[in-house]
Amino acid sequence: YGGADIFLMPSKFEPWGKEQLISLRYGTVPVVRETGGLADAVKQFNFRTKKGNGFLFSEYFPFELLKVIRVVIDTYKNRSVWNRIILNGKEITFYIKKVREITGKTNFNFWHVEHLIKSGLINPKQRGKGIPREFSQKDLDIVKERLLGK
Repeated sequence: YGGADIFLMPSKFEPWGKEQLISLRYGTVPVVRETGGLADAVKQFNFRTKKGNGFLFSEYFPFELLKVIRVVIDTYKNRSVWNRIILNGKEITFYIKKVREITGKTNFNFWHVEHLIKSGLINPKQRGKGIPREFSQKDLDIVKERLLGK
């Protein structure tokens, strides 16, 4: 991850997606299909607002992948924009570190848990289905209160 400029993950289905988080941590810009955990962590870069940390494509067709790769290559040539995308991506790793700091759990991955809860696949009180055994509803409440303002 650390020696690459671009991380390509054109998954048809990806419920978790740790790899894109690792790529963001190392400053490797992710290019992913908009599905599951990939879409949760990677946000399309917007050239007007300068927000976003990677590139997405939605349809699982080679032509769609080729279109986004062309945009990525053109963007890569503009180093100031490319560096902005890298910095935007590192904000996610700061966010995950902050969640871990607040909850005191080193194996806690907010993106995985939040994705499962939002999609209705688990109840926060369940154990053993993507939630670390020591994770509790109280932990989620702390995260929502301190980071999300809820």
